[in-house]
Amino acid sequence: MVGQSYGISYKLGIDGISLLLVLLTTFLTSCASCAPGRNHLRVKEFMISFLFLETGMIGALVALDLILFYVFWE
Repeated sequence: MVGQSYGISYKLGIDGISLLLVLLTTFLTSCASCAPGRNHLRVKEFMISFLFLETGMIGALVALDLILFYVFWE
């Protein structure tokens, strides 16, 4: 594969500080997802975007490869 020749791999991991940050991120995301309530017009699209954002945040916290971190960060 092309990625293996450059040393790129899909490695995820978690350590002490990452565990706390991931737990904080998931807790705050679940609290914030209740915020729009009924005032938001397109709740379905908002939640899809919100979960996509949460995936990027958690992925950036647990990425062990620099390229993978960049992909999640962007």
